[in-house]
Order: sequence, then C-alpha cells, then structure tokens
Amino acid sequence: MENMTDNKLITPLATAWNEFQGSYSEELANKIINFEKRQKLRFRSVLDICCGSGNLLKVMNANEKKCYATEILDDFVTYNQQNNPFINIKKVNNILGFDNIKTFDLITCTNKVINNLNDISLWSNFFNLVYKNLNNGGVFIFDYYTENQLNNWNKTTHKETDTFDHVRNVISTNNPLSSTINDVFYLKKPDNKYKRINNIETKYGFRNEVILNEIKSAQFRYLIPVDANLKPIPSLNDSKIAYIIAIKREG
Repeated sequence: MENMTDNKLITPLATAWNEFQGSYSEELANKIINFEKRQKLRFRSVLDICCGSGNLLKVMNANEKKCYATEILDDFVTYNQQNNPFINIKKVNNILGFDNIKTFDLITCTNKVINNLNDISLWSNFFNLVYKNLNNGGVFIFDYYTENQLNNWNKTTHKETDTFDHVRNVISTNNPLSSTINDVFYLKKPDNKYKRINNIETKYGFRNEVILNEIKSAQFRYLIPVDANLKPIPSLNDSKIAYIIAIKREG
C-alpha cells in the first residue's frame, strides 16, 4: 500500500483507523449483507452509529443502500466528507446523538462502541432510542466486549505494516468492570518520518444477562445472539465479543 499523502495526514486518526480496523468493518458488512439475503430482508436505509472511517458503509453503498452515519470526532467527520461523500454524516456530541435524523431499516453500532457508555442506564437509553428510530421490521446489529474480555484484560500488542506501526496497551480495572485501551499509531510519511497519533478509550462492561434484559425492555420482540459470522448461537457465556441481532416488530 502506498505511503500516506499529505491530504490523508489532515485526518491522521481516521487514516490510521482505516488502515488498522477497516477490513474488520468491511468483513462484518458483507456478513450483514449475507444475513439480509438469507432472511429475505431488504435494507433500503442504513444508519451506522459512530461510523469511524466509514468502511461498513462503503459495503452498504456498494449494495445500493442509502447510507447515514453519526460521528463524534471531527477527524472522522472530515475523513468521510473527503473520502466517502455518499455518507450523510452528522457530527454529534455523544453516542446517543442519533435521535430524529429519520427512521431506518438497519441500524448498526459496531467496533464495540457501545462499551464507551459507563452506566447501564445509558445502555438502556441507547436501546430505546434505537427502537424508536427503526422502521417496523427494522434490524439492529451491534457488538460489545463481554465481561469475559474486560475482566483482567491486561495486554500489550504491536503490529507493523508498510504504512504504519501500532502499539496497543490495555489495562483492566474491576471497580467498575472496565479496560482502558491506549492505541498509539505511527504513520509512515513520504519523507520517511513518522506522525504519532494517540487515542485512549475506556470500555465498560456488564453481565450479558443484564444487557439482554435491557434490550428486551426496549420492546424488541426478537433478540438473537450470534457468532462472528452472524449465525445463531445458544449462549454468550463463553464469548469475549458478543454479537447481537435485534428485530423490531410492532402489531
């Protein structure tokens, strides 16, 4: 892959995130398309909450979906405006800022974004807003770190590619159950120098049964725990990353 251009360095975090995590989002999007076909659904409109570098919506756009997104960070907003003009993107102050854009056939919230909410009441508010902003028959797909992952998750990893180096340091605490993830990227510039980008997030966890009860309380009638390929599984007990499909059915 070619070195970073000056234009891309205007949005260094989004550029690094696209290099680091973009393929995960695109693979997940293709699995969602396969789910849509298997279930004989039709997603005409999609909202991706905190869309990052827009990779999930690239796949949705290629499959003729009308694409909407929210994003908190200016870096990601600018990146999508420059690189993904098909996305109707809204700059928001927090994860819950997607209310009243319109209603959608599909709402996604991936890359464990929901774990940024530090109180279960906020998760409850989030699920209720998703339900409100879905069309009848609409689908909500999200993923999250389970307590199995967040409990005593202390780890340092390093990855090096032709275009960036990445170091991730994770430190766990148990009161409340959470892990702080410090991502440091070193983008390789055309002049053989590096640009350092740092991003720190704290991820908060709750028991699976508590989370599932909050989704049910938001009136979702159909709630399906699935694996990474979006195939149904009997339990999330052994999962470190949970994938949930919730379907809105009224009447």
